[in-house]
Amino acid sequence: MNKNSCHVWNRLLTQPNPPAFYRRLAEVGTGSWSAIVRDDGGSLIVQHLLEDWNEVHSSIVAREILENLEDVATTACGSL
Repeated sequence: MNKNSCHVWNRLLTQPNPPAFYRRLAEVGTGSWSAIVRDDGGSLIVQHLLEDWNEVHSSIVAREILENLEDVATTACGSL
């Protein structure tokens, strides 16, 4: 993930958005969340998602990360 795009995504995600926005974003990222979280910028975005999104939408992201926990945890950004 590009450093500059990380700032844009964080700004976008801190704005009030309709539930359909979060649901669609969670769906679009499906299959990529564990890869996104391995990147420094991506891990910050996913942290924001998990802290601030409604559980219905964040559970999609959390489930995928947990299913790939071994791969995620072995990166510098995902180290437990």
